[in-house]
Amino acid sequence: MQNYSDAYSISQKYDNVKYGFGSKNPEKGKVDCSGWVIYLQNSDMKHINEFLGKEIFTKKDYFNSSIDAASEIIRKSESRSGLLFSGRLSSDNTITKDMLKEGMIIGEDNGDKIWDRGRHKGIDHIVQVVKNPDTGELMISQSHAGHNGGVTLTSVDNYLDGKRKKGTFLYLTDPLYKAREAIEQKINELEENKIENFNTLKNGKEQPQSSVDRLRSLIDGFKNDYDGSFSKQILAEYKDVVDNFKERQQERLEEQLAIQNEQPEIQRDRNFSGRSLG
Repeated sequence: MQNYSDAYSISQKYDNVKYGFGSKNPEKGKVDCSGWVIYLQNSDMKHINEFLGKEIFTKKDYFNSSIDAASEIIRKSESRSGLLFSGRLSSDNTITKDMLKEGMIIGEDNGDKIWDRGRHKGIDHIVQVVKNPDTGELMISQSHAGHNGGVTLTSVDNYLDGKRKKGTFLYLTDPLYKAREAIEQKINELEENKIENFNTLKNGKEQPQSSVDRLRSLIDGFKNDYDGSFSKQILAEYKDVVDNFKERQQERLEEQLAIQNEQPEIQRDRNFSGRSLG
């Protein structure tokens, strides 16, 4: 699986951060829902630019934690992408699991509150969809108040079930929409290169190939190995070489330890031979 987002790893890194109304920086130990999503979104935009090797998202696309509340994040994303799916989960299935993509955000209207009156669509909370790069499972990352509050990761199923029971009105949109096509093309390109490089190396074991070409194929494969699958293929294909290398390293380590153990004995012999006995 290609990983163009680090939102999941960031969520794990800050899972001990508590909720703090008005707090916008998780590095300071507290963060509210909008501050958390802004932190993830801006990191994603930067990460995607690096992944694609070009600037898709500019500074104008980044959210501003000083002025962008949860409702404003949804409003801006809707305006930029032209996408907004909404519905009350207790009465319809307007928003379903199969609609979600990594990097999408969901605004919540949990009912009338004094402090959220006048906000865009009455949105009072916001979460982001992230993906476990190891399993491919989509999850919900959020910072919420209440019992066991703070930064948490929740399975999509549990999240949607909980909102369905409460009858929460949800608003789904995609701040990363304009990069989706480029991301898909890049992933397909990397997968094709990975297969080609692996086949070249595999065929190279059976057919004559210059050492330079083989090294170039190996380097290209590792450069495009965003998910580690190429490395696993190479280790499996060249298991005998890897095992032999490990044995040689173990032998060298044992030799070095033996030499280190001999040094004190040699030093003591020298010191003793240099002493005067009379």
